Amino acid sequence: EAELLLVAIGRVPYIKGLNLEMAGINYDRHGIKVNDQLMTNKDDIYAVGDVIGGSMLAHVASAQAIAVVERIMGLEPAINLEVWPDCTFMSPQVASAGMTEEDCISRGIAYKTGKFSFSANGKALSMGETEGFVKVIASEADEKILGMHILGPNASDLIHEAAVAISNGLTVHEVTSTIHAHPTLAEAIHEAMHSVNGEALHAAPPK
Repeated sequence: EAELLLVAIGRVPYIKGLNLEMAGINYDRHGIKVNDQLMTNKDDIYAVGDVIGGSMLAHVASAQAIAVVERIMGLEPAINLEVWPDCTFMSPQVASAGMTEEDCISRGIAYKTGKFSFSANGKALSMGETEGFVKVIASEADEKILGMHILGPNASDLIHEAAVAISNGLTVHEVTSTIHAHPTLAEAIHEAMHSVNGEALHAAPPK
């Protein structure tokens, strides 16, 4: 029971006081306009972080800044800015990386999913935190991991396995063929991967 409920919906870029008009920088209510290299309409001005809208997460802003500095130095940025862990620190925690089912549908990508509940995970049982699950989204054609969503204990820590897998184009088989320690929460990811395609995932993919 509660006396008050605070609802905070959405965030907007805070660009007041930046004198963007004077600098001739293009922007709208969604933020400063940048290209895929985070460059504004002015070749010598870049923008990163909340002012460009998008994910509006601190770790994404830091990665964008590093990428821009590397590009200014004449280097090719090594950071994959297309995939990041998105975490909500509540109880239970919520985290995701990559695509959703809605993303796949809108892009016309054939996909399949796998799911595993923390109620069947030994570590979660011992912690007394069995609420939640791990959900995996993989392409139907080659079983490449496209997205992962986690609701449950330590979701904000577990989601990084998904971010690494998606960033490097790993398949479901490549994750299931990797041993996961027992008893750990990460086993839920392993089991969710197995459930994408049942027993067929235990065999090596055809060459």
